[in-house]
Amino acid sequence: MASGREKQIWESYRRLVKQVPLGVIVADPNDDYEFQFVNDNMLSILGYENSRTSLASLKREKVSHITEILYTRTGSPVEAKLRELGAKKKSEFSALVFCRPNMRISDVKVTATIGTWNNKTSAFFFIRNVTKELREEKELRLKNSELESVAYAFSHDLNAPLITLSSFLPIAIEHLEKASKERESLKLIEKARVELDRCKRASDRMQEMFESITELYRIGNGKEKRIDLEVVNAIENVEDILKEKIEESGATITCEGISQTLRVARSHVILILQNLISNAIKYRDPKQSPNIEIGLSEDHANIRHSVFYVADNGVGIPEHNKSKVFMMFQKLRSNDEGMGVGLAIVSRIVSLYQGKIWVEDNSPQGSVFYFTLPEAQKLIADDEGI
Repeated sequence: MASGREKQIWESYRRLVKQVPLGVIVADPNDDYEFQFVNDNMLSILGYENSRTSLASLKREKVSHITEILYTRTGSPVEAKLRELGAKKKSEFSALVFCRPNMRISDVKVTATIGTWNNKTSAFFFIRNVTKELREEKELRLKNSELESVAYAFSHDLNAPLITLSSFLPIAIEHLEKASKERESLKLIEKARVELDRCKRASDRMQEMFESITELYRIGNGKEKRIDLEVVNAIENVEDILKEKIEESGATITCEGISQTLRVARSHVILILQNLISNAIKYRDPKQSPNIEIGLSEDHANIRHSVFYVADNGVGIPEHNKSKVFMMFQKLRSNDEGMGVGLAIVSRIVSLYQGKIWVEDNSPQGSVFYFTLPEAQKLIADDEGI
């Protein structure tokens, strides 16, 4: 029987664990890691903000074992890590926490160790919520990548129109000066007009590049509210926007089996689909009409996002260009219209939702663009405004 001194030490220990600024779970390793103790910070990570929530109420909701709340990034329970804990008496790993009340997923770092609780061998799980930290790191990496692209654009792409301006403006001025002194002034004025036209085109290109950079940085800087948006409705809107291009090219757009509702900003989905469909039309095979298919990929599905694809029967993308197409001012052909920022914008939007975008070859020809977005019914870490 414990002495009064031992009871006092035990209560102090219990209060200390309860007040640790981390989520703490004490579980029984001999009973499938059933909860013995959960502190208030852990209840908050689990999505239970009500101060009346207790260990007993968790068990009534059938949230009573580690394997019911901790998952790997592929969505499976962390049983391998528990086996490691049993063998080595300690384990550190990253995991996802299923927050049942608000249907969210949180990224966490877990430190687990074997100790004593109530005079029994127990497993201690110290859990730190790193969702915001990881999101900020990803955003920082994205911004650094964009800054590198902008630096490249200013040092290379903007250099060409500046050279044009600096080369041909003096020639145009010289022609105009001679025209004021010589008889064949009309010929000299015409030459000056040609040079000034070149300067005008260079100036227009610079303006378009600055506007493109501004558009890229505008995306995600505001607080565009996410709504529940049906994908089919977004596709219909884009078809209306691109109606003229679709009719002129004779493109066929098919969309079957998509019933998903996304938790997104409406303008973002419109921009993604508009750019991908426009590119499918632009890079079509001249020997046949564009055939564009929009669908849902089950092969790449994960616990956070739904995976969509836009497939075409166009000219395709060479392997060495696949890693470049999502960079700013990258065009497959130098004489193509536009500034080569459409896919950079798409990539930027997808990254705002902690998603991914990539391109693969289509069979027998063309390209397939895959992208991931959070479905309203799936588990997401943060559904606040962007």
